[in-house]
Amino acid sequence: MKLLLSILLGSLLVFAISAQETSSQETYATQQELIALSTQWMEAVVRKDRPALERVLADDYYYAQTGELEITDRSAWLKRAMEMDWRDLRYRNFKVDLYGETAVLTAVVDSKLGIWGIPLHSDVQVTDIWVKRNGQWQVAARHLGASSIVGQVRVVLGFAAGLALCFVAWLFLRLKRRFVAKRKLTAI
Repeated sequence: MKLLLSILLGSLLVFAISAQETSSQETYATQQELIALSTQWMEAVVRKDRPALERVLADDYYYAQTGELEITDRSAWLKRAMEMDWRDLRYRNFKVDLYGETAVLTAVVDSKLGIWGIPLHSDVQVTDIWVKRNGQWQVAARHLGASSIVGQVRVVLGFAAGLALCFVAWLFLRLKRRFVAKRKLTAI
């Protein structure tokens, strides 16, 4: 009886370890699949491949930015993605957490884009919510963290404001000199 019990417990232990290894392998495979899908998504944005984007975005997809109360729905996001001058989008520092048929993917996206013909570079943390529906993974939501481009824009605006202030001061001093010179001429 002891031998039978030992064999049964041993078998259960081997089965449990085997099941755990299979589960870990499946988790790893799913994480790699989501990383690949995320990369393909950003490549489709750069190519302006609307059909590919429509396949990866869930019908109820939305996009939200830090500090913004408004959310952008799927159709508005697609329209904006087609209009922007994306030159490169690359992920780094992936982390994928799985919760059954839902996954939370966080990463940093390095982007190069053109605004008014000016090339800009930015990196931003993204959090994407992926859902598996009808056997296919789709993005249901994206939350964008603070972008480094905001800092760049502030520097450019600060520099432009400084230049404008210098110009106003120069103009004021020049007009003052003219005024003083005219007063001297009229006084003579």
